Amino acid sequence: MKHSSAFHGYQGPDEHFTSFNSPELTTLNIHYKWLDDIRNRIDSEVGFLPSSEALQYHWYRSCWVSYLWANAKLDDVTLPPITEFGWKIEEIGRASCRERV
Repeated sequence: MKHSSAFHGYQGPDEHFTSFNSPELTTLNIHYKWLDDIRNRIDSEVGFLPSSEALQYHWYRSCWVSYLWANAKLDDVTLPPITEFGWKIEEIGRASCRERV
């Protein structure tokens, strides 16, 4: 497994991730802690991981896709505003990523 040293002491990424579960943390904050821990364990440039900001936008996109699939069988789907998924509206017909919250 690539970067297996990052998971030393764990059976794999899933077990490593669940070790950060805490009722005080949101799922996104658990992802941040997990990614930070992996970054600290990898010591080569080849092993650089995406930034926390990239993780957040990936997470937003994943939540949006999950919402779409969960409602795919409905005849009439009302999508929530894209501003709830990491975007900001700059002007009519134009959107961009908002700054990290």
